Amino acid sequence: MAKDLIKGANPFMPLWEHVPDGEPRVFEFNGEKRVFLYGAHDMQPSFPCGTNYVVWSAPETDLTNWTYHGVCYNSPDANPMFAPDVVKKGDTYYLYAAEKCNSRITVSKSKSPVGPFADAVVTELGADVGVFVDDDENAYAYWGYCKAFCAQLNDDMATL
Repeated sequence: MAKDLIKGANPFMPLWEHVPDGEPRVFEFNGEKRVFLYGAHDMQPSFPCGTNYVVWSAPETDLTNWTYHGVCYNSPDANPMFAPDVVKKGDTYYLYAAEKCNSRITVSKSKSPVGPFADAVVTELGADVGVFVDDDENAYAYWGYCKAFCAQLNDDMATL
């Protein structure tokens, strides 16, 4: 008996979109709390992550109504990028990009959660970084693959 194959699909975004390493954050944008999803746009048939990050968002109360905001950051050297992270400190949004297949972590800035993010600088951080900004505006980075690390970030959001 032949089995029918069912192709898996993203359960909450349009079926044509594939962001394999999406990282969500909630920010207030234009007076509304929205869930923002950042991730590498899957554009290459032989590799799961692409050379740019895209942004999608949905109202916090309706995760079935997604808006595509486009590309927010491009790899400066056309190498694949893995899971990003975005945080807000003060009135600035910071995008942590896992460039060169996680071997270089950069941080860039924008005044909007949808970017574009610019002025990238190389950080001292390692693979799979996540950043937490506390209520007192102190920022902490967490990263690691087989080992876990944590350190407080300086005000530049790039150095420890």
